[in-house]
Amino acid sequence: MILHGASHIAIGVRDMDRSLHFYRDLLGLNVSLDRLEPPQDVPGAPPPRRRAAYLRWGPDVPGSTFLVLDQQLPQAQGEPLALFRVGVHHIGFWVDDVQAIYDRLTAAGFPAAGPVRRVTAHRYGDLHGPDVLYAFFQDPDGVTVQLDQRAPAAPPDRG
Repeated sequence: MILHGASHIAIGVRDMDRSLHFYRDLLGLNVSLDRLEPPQDVPGAPPPRRRAAYLRWGPDVPGSTFLVLDQQLPQAQGEPLALFRVGVHHIGFWVDDVQAIYDRLTAAGFPAAGPVRRVTAHRYGDLHGPDVLYAFFQDPDGVTVQLDQRAPAAPPDRG
C-alpha cells in the first residue's frame, strides 16, 4: 500500500459566499463545482444537507488535490482550532508571490498575523532547498491559512 498524495482538504464554513470571496477571489483558486448536496452517508454526519464548493489551484486533472468548502445547512456549528493545537490547525499553500497576496488580503480587510517572514528550507523538512517566505492569515471563519513561497536566490555579494 502506497500513498500517492493528498486527495482533498475539507473546510467547514458558515457563509459560503464570504468564503468563496476569500479562497476564489483573493487567493485565486478555481471553482470546479458548487452545488447543494444530498445528506451524507457518513456516520456522525451533521445536518441533512450541505452546500459544497470544490476548488482547485491548477488544471482539473483527475487525481489532483482539491479543496472543498463545506457549509452545513441550515447552520454550521463549531469553532476552528487555534494554531498549533492538537488536530489539523492550519493549511498551507505554495504561492508564486506571497507579498502580492499579502497586500491583496490586507487591503480586503484580512489582517495578517505579522509581516512576511523568511526562514530556511530546513523548517520545511527540506535540507537543500532555497529559503521560504511565509505569512499567516485567518479565513472568514478563523481557519489559519499559511502562504508559502520559495524565496528567490539572494543576489551575489559584490563587496
